[in-house]
Amino acid sequence: MEASPERARTAIAARLRARRGEIERAALARVYGISEPASDSDPEYLSGLRGAVAEAVEYGLVAIEGGEEGEPPVPTALLSQARLAARNGVTLDTVLRRYLTGFTLFSDFVMAEADAEQLSGDVSLHRVLQVQGSRFDRVVAAVTEEYNREAHERVHSATIKAVNLELTRQSGSSPLCAQPAKVNATWVVDSPDPLYIEQP
Repeated sequence: MEASPERARTAIAARLRARRGEIERAALARVYGISEPASDSDPEYLSGLRGAVAEAVEYGLVAIEGGEEGEPPVPTALLSQARLAARNGVTLDTVLRRYLTGFTLFSDFVMAEADAEQLSGDVSLHRVLQVQGSRFDRVVAAVTEEYNREAHERVHSATIKAVNLELTRQSGSSPLCAQPAKVNATWVVDSPDPLYIEQP
């Protein structure tokens, strides 16, 4: 006799919550296994990495408990960590690989607890895994968008700074007292030569 979807979700989620600490430690180990943070990394980034793992695990648990009813928003901690990763020079490929290995690990725990509840092959388990996959897709999309936004802003800001320094050099003024050049930011970023500005 197959278990009801609600009974399957409740049983699996309860068993996973009992192992939450173990899941978080294993996930953090996998994250570090993809790319060990540098010893001189920003403390905020390192702290945020641990916090993001905890939030991601909680997001997965809530997704199981809630089933297909509604879609909880992607935790802000994950979005903030995506921005911190971009600022600290962590590649998007590394960020996404970490999420993938975390998702795989979490799914392994789900399957193990489903086996313990004798739910392997149950249609209810299939639904749980479907929901997990859907939530993972949403997280990846949101994290990618946030990372790219931050990366674009950093390039944009660096380009404007380079233009101002070049104009200061050409004018012979001291960089310490020169006023920032007033330029069309969009034109500067899109120009083939970001340090060239046509004089009026």
